[in-house]
Amino acid sequence: MNLCDYLADSRQRFPGRVAVVDPSGWSLTYAELDDRSSRIAAYLRASGVVTGDRVGVIAPKGAD
Repeated sequence: MNLCDYLADSRQRFPGRVAVVDPSGWSLTYAELDDRSSRIAAYLRASGVVTGDRVGVIAPKGAD
């Protein structure tokens, strides 16, 4: 099972359960996390990223 499969399965089984919490107390449920990651994936695909491409991420610490 890869991360995408795990997230989709967790969304189906525990949609309202908290999946991510940052030190400030801000959190995301599995359903919210799956929605956000799906939007990012769609954006990357629309930008021409294909399977096997490497994508770097620069982001501040935190769940947001």
